[in-house]
Amino acid sequence: MYLVYKFIIFCRYLYSSVLGSKETIQYVFVDPSLTSVGHSQESRVRHLCSRLMVSKINEIVLAPFNPG
Repeated sequence: MYLVYKFIIFCRYLYSSVLGSKETIQYVFVDPSLTSVGHSQESRVRHLCSRLMVSKINEIVLAPFNPG
């Protein structure tokens, strides 16, 4: 429950920082199913690298990670 609460607070912070920002920063997300432990480490790294390579300079890439 505590982690859920921290995540909600973090999302709220991101939301308020996007609204208050005068820059055109965009947040993009990596699909969590592509970086989950159900895939091999090589596959997870490949998916993350490909997402980072296509991101633009003004984008912040958020990639969820669950080690186990």
